[in-house]
Amino acid sequence: MGLPYLPAEILRLILDCALVPTTDRNAISHRYTLLLSFCHLSRQWRRVAQPLLFREMCMREADLEAAGRACRDLPRLAKRVRAFKVYGVGSPYREMSATRVPVLSGLRKIEELHLSFGGTVDLALLANLPRLRSFSAFRTTLTASTDYLRPFRKLAHLSLRQCTLDEAAISLIITRRMPSLVTLAYNGSTPALNFQNFPPTLHLVSTIDFRPLVEYARWVPLCENSLEISQAVSHADENGKRCIQDVLLPYGGAALLLEQTATSEAFAHLKTIYVAPPLSRSTNGRVERELAKQAEERGVRIVELGWLREWSKDAVVPACFLQELE
Repeated sequence: MGLPYLPAEILRLILDCALVPTTDRNAISHRYTLLLSFCHLSRQWRRVAQPLLFREMCMREADLEAAGRACRDLPRLAKRVRAFKVYGVGSPYREMSATRVPVLSGLRKIEELHLSFGGTVDLALLANLPRLRSFSAFRTTLTASTDYLRPFRKLAHLSLRQCTLDEAAISLIITRRMPSLVTLAYNGSTPALNFQNFPPTLHLVSTIDFRPLVEYARWVPLCENSLEISQAVSHADENGKRCIQDVLLPYGGAALLLEQTATSEAFAHLKTIYVAPPLSRSTNGRVERELAKQAEERGVRIVELGWLREWSKDAVVPACFLQELE
């Protein structure tokens, strides 16, 4: 079998080995040329290689300036980037320089933005990314330089882990500036949020990271929004009613959210609570009693999550409320 006619699975493995994360202008140019040449080998190669053409840029703080130059000199690159990930360097207390963040202004078509140790980020910068669907940040300060931001019309997934938000940023997040928001993750030092103010599209709330580790930098707890649990998430209510239907609780810091699920009207349509097993064994039975109460009185389905995304066999609530995913 000739090289142009290899199965798509083998082609993807070859490309995974051949394409390292972009780091500087020369590497970016080489990656583009390499993938473009693959596209001309055969139709099969084109189907595999085309989606990879600069779809994702992963880099560290030191590479941002090189990326900015490449985007200015290679406009075709900037038009192809869909996911942009910036990782911190060294000490967790070292933040990315805010002066380098404006490189994003040249990536008008990105759909995903992930920042780790991202320094101070002005929401006005994100508002100028019209296609942004997912934004996650870890140990990043969010602020807003103006009250007149355009709405984040396509933003569906927002993850803020151990982030600092000033009053201006909080007011923008909760005032219907995100009309399409579907999933929200927050924990650590992120301020408590009033879910009554969120749009009716929101139907999954989590105080645990959706995906805490990534292959590129396993030591960086980057909270991405690629939902491993997406198959378990219900669709938003077709009638447009406020319907937070699913909640994920971690092994710590979940008391406030659990209390809101019982008292807030925003959770009137709650269907499922996903629980990390250690949570139920570390609170002197308080969590078990609250979960059992919601299961009995409201018919809420309680699902315990294993460490490897497997379901626990020893549920703390009646078995009739524990269902495995199909």
